[in-house]
Amino acid sequence: MLRADAGALIKDVLFHDGDAALFEVLGGDRRAIRNLLLADDASRLKMLLESDDAAVLKSIYGVGSATLRALLLDDSAKRLKAILDADNRAVLKSLYGPGSKSLEVLLLDDDAKRLKRFLFADSFKNLVVIAQYRRVRAQVQFEEAWSELEPVVDSGAPGMEARLNEQRRLLLNADKIWDHLTQVVAADGVARLRHGALAFSDRGALWTLIHEILINEDYYADLQSPAPRILDCGAHFGMGLYYFVTQYPGARVTAFEPDPANFDVLSQNVSRNGFKDIELLPFALSAEDGVRTLYRSAKYSMASSLSDRRKHFGESLEPIEVQCRRLSPYLREPVDFLKLDIEGEEDRVLEECAEGLSRVHYLFCEYHQGAGLPGDRLPKILQLLADRGFDVHVGKSHGFQARTKRRPMTFVDDTYSAVIYAKNRNWPGASVP
Repeated sequence: MLRADAGALIKDVLFHDGDAALFEVLGGDRRAIRNLLLADDASRLKMLLESDDAAVLKSIYGVGSATLRALLLDDSAKRLKAILDADNRAVLKSLYGPGSKSLEVLLLDDDAKRLKRFLFADSFKNLVVIAQYRRVRAQVQFEEAWSELEPVVDSGAPGMEARLNEQRRLLLNADKIWDHLTQVVAADGVARLRHGALAFSDRGALWTLIHEILINEDYYADLQSPAPRILDCGAHFGMGLYYFVTQYPGARVTAFEPDPANFDVLSQNVSRNGFKDIELLPFALSAEDGVRTLYRSAKYSMASSLSDRRKHFGESLEPIEVQCRRLSPYLREPVDFLKLDIEGEEDRVLEECAEGLSRVHYLFCEYHQGAGLPGDRLPKILQLLADRGFDVHVGKSHGFQARTKRRPMTFVDDTYSAVIYAKNRNWPGASVP
């Protein structure tokens, strides 16, 4: 009966009762849906696609669905052609959402015989269809990324709309969406942001810091003071400084940045934007005052460190001599927000200034593990903070989270970076003796 009048039955199920009826008729025996949709040279499948019912499609073809796999591998990939030819963003997104392996599994199944058969049956046309699919998927992801980025940039800056449309035109796949968007935001080496303009050290750093600081707002805290005292340790080219000044307009900020190249860009950005009440110090933080070697990474402007740990990644390092300062003298007055991103020296610095931490309200610390650094440092930092009355939350850094999204347990013994968020329960802290 189903095969005799499959079209009428599918129409009745989809357009009258929806998912509930579909489950009632076909639930419990997935072979029934396969028989229905493969009947009559895929006309049922095409009808389902043309119905434009994303909820139904998702219920039938969930990510990793065995039914989808059976459908598309049947009859020399005609089903795959039918789906791709539909040119429907909702369908594509429901079938192949972010992280989905469905398409790769289908095309590479059986030693790629399906893929070869599909391509050579109508080679040029099929290649065009695949390229169109990849571009539609990339366009969807590009627009989603732009919707996050647009509120934090100066979307009305001269030439930005033209650059946006040009990058939309050039976009071919989703591999380098971040690169296309930095081309939109940054022209002539300057990023146009909502409340100012920042020169930057490299595009990779720009994209990472926009995500961490402006979109995710890693440095946000409920600071009640009209003139909060903030220490920005590891200021780089000034994205954090920009956030502090625009989020807390009356802030008094001291910023440390030992890398001479980064310090030059930082100084230019403070001058360019007319930031007030800013103290810039070209020092590295350490457990002792004095001169030490800073290892500058030729590849990553954010990775300059008093440790040579980056050599473990095969990077070229440039050693330079820099002045070091202890943090404790800067904690003799109450500090509303302490940001510490100093590439491996965080445990030694926190131990040195431990007594002064009672005068810190909020603490943000990026923690680095592995690549020659002792493995017991994180428990020591957490215990030190707990002993001084801090509530603590630990999470993965933005880059490490992206890299370890799948099968995270396999990265437990790997080099990684984490973020420590801490709040002092005893604020406003002890008075200065």
